[in-house]
Amino acid sequence: ALTLSGAGQGASIITPAASNITNDPITGSAIIRIQSSDVHVTGFTLDGDNTAITSGIVRGGADIDATSGIVTAYDVSENYDNLEIDHVTVENIYLRGIEARMTGTMNIHDNTVQNVQGDVNLSVAIFNRDGGGTISSNTVSGTPDAINANHSRGTQFLNNTITDAQSGIHTDNSRDSGGTSTDLIEGNTISRGNEMGGPPSRGIWAFVPYQNGTCQDNTISGFDIGIGAYSQGGAAGA
Repeated sequence: ALTLSGAGQGASIITPAASNITNDPITGSAIIRIQSSDVHVTGFTLDGDNTAITSGIVRGGADIDATSGIVTAYDVSENYDNLEIDHVTVENIYLRGIEARMTGTMNIHDNTVQNVQGDVNLSVAIFNRDGGGTISSNTVSGTPDAINANHSRGTQFLNNTITDAQSGIHTDNSRDSGGTSTDLIEGNTISRGNEMGGPPSRGIWAFVPYQNGTCQDNTISGFDIGIGAYSQGGAAGA
């Protein structure tokens, strides 16, 4: 178990020492890579643009040097649990701002994630894969895919503020691999902002859920599709 605690956003700043940009969070660089359960990260700014080096990959006015900001390590089991990330700023990242790839629970709250737009089809600001838990009160901007869960075991997306995104919040294949709770998308404020290309923009959407979820009390503006539901898995609806 580990608590990694900085002096606060803007006070404790970590930048990458070298450029290593790929379209794969396994092989690409990460400013913080987590390989354990019971980890808490708080009170930092992670800036993927080290102004002392040059990658030549410019997005959002920054020369990007990091593939990911915070990402759990990929292994055979991905059997991590009890991850908390809060009061962290992650900015100027190519592929993943914060990614929790785990079969346990996570709590990602009160963070600022901005300018994660290296690849219009792959970049995600906050991403939960295979786990469950809470993603709440985060501020996300300047990304094609703001907050995303794939194979969720039950995720609550609560009171996040998203601007300048092609996709606001979406959940894919929810509960196809287990879990005891359902997805809840509630109290979020989501606006599209600038055109980034790619598929039609969507505010909130669900793709092939295996368990019915709930979407309520959200404010959505500026998207091609405000709320969408696409297909279903098993006996679930949308």
